[in-house]
Amino acid sequence: MKILYIARHAKSERTFDKPDEERLITDVGVERTKKIGNILKSNNAIPQRIISSDAERAYTTSLVFADQLSVEQKNIETNKHFYLGSAEQICDEIKSYDNNIDNLMIVGHNPQFTEIANYFVNDVVDNLPTSGVVVINFDTDEWENIDKSNAELKFKIWPGML
Repeated sequence: MKILYIARHAKSERTFDKPDEERLITDVGVERTKKIGNILKSNNAIPQRIISSDAERAYTTSLVFADQLSVEQKNIETNKHFYLGSAEQICDEIKSYDNNIDNLMIVGHNPQFTEIANYFVNDVVDNLPTSGVVVINFDTDEWENIDKSNAELKFKIWPGML
C-alpha cells in the first residue's frame, strides 16, 4: 500500500515587496500547521519522505510538518515542478517516485493540489485550505500504479475543522 499526504502550504504573508516564491509563512500559519501536524501524529499518519515546492512558504511549511512528525530534515526534498507545474506534471513526479518509500507527503500550492486531491478522490474538497492535508491510501505497491481506481480517502484535516 502507498499513502499520499497532499498538503497545502501554511498561511503566508501578503506582500508585493518580494517575488511570490519568496513569501514567508505567518506566525498564524506556523501555529495552524503545528496543530495539523499534531493531529497527523496522533493518527500515526507520518510520512517517510516530504517533497516540497521550492517556494519559501511551502518549504518552511515542510520544515514545520517535519518537526511535528519527527521526520528528519534529510528526508525533505524540493521539486521545482511543485511550484508552477500543472497537476499532471506533479502527478507524473509522484508516479516516478522511489517504491521503497510507502508514505509520501507533498507540500505545495493551489489550484494544483486541490485538483490532485479531487482527481484521486472525487470532489473531496472545493479548495484545499492553507495547512490543510488530504490523506489518500492506494491499493498498490508501486507509485507508478497509483490511480483513482485504487485510491481511498483515509481522512482530511485543516484548521477550519478544529
